[in-house]
Amino acid sequence: MSSTNNVKVTIGGPETTLGTAESRAYVVPISGLPTLKRAAEKAEDPVIVGRNMAAGDFTMASPVGGELPLSPRPCGGFGQIMAGLLGDDLATPVEIGACIRVMYTGGEDSCDITVVDTDDSEAISAEFGTLGAEEDDDNFGTEGSYDLTNASSDTVGELVTLIDDDTGYTCEKVWGADSVDTATPVAITHSQAKNKWVYIFFGAADTGAYLHKFTAGLTSTERDSWSFQVDGMQTNQLFSGCKVDSLSLSAALKGMAEGSANLLGTTFNDDTISAASSLTLPDVDPMIFANGDCYFGATDFSSKIQDLSLEIANNHGADGYGQGSTDRVKLYKGKFEASGSLSATLDSATYALKDGVIDNDRYALSFYFYGQVIADAVREFLLVEMPYVLLSNADDSDNSGIIDVSFDFKAVNPPGSYNYDDALTVYMVTTDDGTYTPS
Repeated sequence: MSSTNNVKVTIGGPETTLGTAESRAYVVPISGLPTLKRAAEKAEDPVIVGRNMAAGDFTMASPVGGELPLSPRPCGGFGQIMAGLLGDDLATPVEIGACIRVMYTGGEDSCDITVVDTDDSEAISAEFGTLGAEEDDDNFGTEGSYDLTNASSDTVGELVTLIDDDTGYTCEKVWGADSVDTATPVAITHSQAKNKWVYIFFGAADTGAYLHKFTAGLTSTERDSWSFQVDGMQTNQLFSGCKVDSLSLSAALKGMAEGSANLLGTTFNDDTISAASSLTLPDVDPMIFANGDCYFGATDFSSKIQDLSLEIANNHGADGYGQGSTDRVKLYKGKFEASGSLSATLDSATYALKDGVIDNDRYALSFYFYGQVIADAVREFLLVEMPYVLLSNADDSDNSGIIDVSFDFKAVNPPGSYNYDDALTVYMVTTDDGTYTPS
């Protein structure tokens, strides 16, 4: 008898050549039975032979693909799924000690935050004004900048207090010890802080916690392909040339985050492996809804939100076939899309967002979940940022006598020269010090 609870999925890559399997490196945190397989698309023989039945069927294509039900959590298996979905991880993940966030809620149209970490300077700067023509904000530190080597702002606790006291700014520590040195920040070239959180990370030695970052690649560069091994299905099966076509994430009140990855592949390596993988899933907590935070623009949804879902899709062309084989030989990505929905208690703040549906207002949406402490108050962490989100619908509903409002949204990448942030970015903090996209 085969049991779902004995099934294990491992991932390796990225592949140097599409369809040529790589050694598996991490266990994927699945939550159910994977449907990854080599299927058959058949066509009936059109010949008529006078016997009042079909003469036979023939295989026209044998697509490799399927779904991986996921229990999302910050670990290597999920990290490589994210790399396959969005693009490369940091070449060298940063050992990290703290995370803070800064928002500008003042009267100017734009606030550009810059974080510098060079041999000559470690600083956080703010410029505000008209988008694209911002000038130093004298309300922020000294002439628009904080010197992170200055004794008054060289720890996270001091810096958060100082920025939060500045006119027009809100600053919070997300996690980490107050004593973490601010002199090794993770650089930010530009990030919009007007009614949007800017997350700033600080390096620290010997925490054993490492920052990974995945940014949606929107150039013509194709997504990497990966190798997946599925053990416990009577045989140990190996699939290669697999690309992450889409990923869904969802979480709801009193629950844990759930997910599903849709894979499209080229090759089923039948009978090429005999031994089950010896890899194990590390001790990493699930992403619990209560251990999270959600902001829509400058509106704190964390005490209002009921549920949240997000679908990210690469829209690969599934019919990448040729001659000489019924298997796929190519997989080209299509238009990148990210959309979802969230429900929250109806109040004055959420009601005000309804106008944005008609007015085509853009908002910043960010949400995160945290897990167990790795070291020195540094937590397992998964953060999703979408700085340009449009609302497409708003519906009211009865929730046991309380009115909720549900918003449908989609991320966009608007034209213009001063989009300071990428259209979608995912940050993860894990105990893995190596990149999830090794060359």
